[in-house]
Amino acid sequence: MANLLRHARKIRATLANNPQHQFAARHALVHFDSGAVFSYIPKNACSTLRYSLGLANGALTGPDDVDWIHNNNGTYIATLMQLATAPYTAVFLRCPYARIVSVFLDKFVDQRPPFWAYISNGLQDTAPQQLTFRAFVQSLKTPPARAIDIHWRPQVDFLVYENYHGIFSLENFSEATKTIKKEIGLELVDTRAYLDHSRTSYAHMDTVPEQDEWKHFADTPIWRLAEMKRQNMLPSTSAMFDDELVELISKYYAPDLAFYTEHFGTDTLTFK
Repeated sequence: MANLLRHARKIRATLANNPQHQFAARHALVHFDSGAVFSYIPKNACSTLRYSLGLANGALTGPDDVDWIHNNNGTYIATLMQLATAPYTAVFLRCPYARIVSVFLDKFVDQRPPFWAYISNGLQDTAPQQLTFRAFVQSLKTPPARAIDIHWRPQVDFLVYENYHGIFSLENFSEATKTIKKEIGLELVDTRAYLDHSRTSYAHMDTVPEQDEWKHFADTPIWRLAEMKRQNMLPSTSAMFDDELVELISKYYAPDLAFYTEHFGTDTLTFK
């Protein structure tokens, strides 16, 4: 029986003219050996997934080739037939609070292209270097603001299927890799050692340094966070939030939270 596409029946138009399906389908990659299809969601181990598929599908030989993935997001996009007939389908979800912090401390503090995409949309009312996590979260109140860049776009937008054979949480990544290896023989190779996208090597701080004028990390501008990062220090995920910001993310990313807790409960959420 064919896999049920999540968005196909929602619009009375051809799939080619169905923007929700087309977006999700562009983020569905195929594993050649098994025919399995993975929906990849940025900031949810997507570099690991793309690199591992590059290795398995015959394009890469090892870590020296890891940057290839950034120019080949579309290389292994599944066809409509591959989507419908995939014998195994999988996706990684992530705690929405942790994901939004990861985006900010990676893409914004390091001033990568998604940061400049955000700036070019004029959502901030300060100089770029003065942007804070609070201002960023507050600016995400509209769906268009949440869709400016794929790194903070809601996770549910990437789901191409109504149901998946494997729905995994990034918080239990090691268990997921074992299951995927067992189900389809694909070995997921962790790229965090090869790419500077992870916070695992930094000392995590729960309080603002005494010498700083800011009372909370949510109000610390990115230029100061960049200084901390150069000193191998970063705020912990929970330290970036106060009650206001927890409430805003809970509201703006309510569908993500609902889908995540449906499958994993609340134990692995930053805030329950």
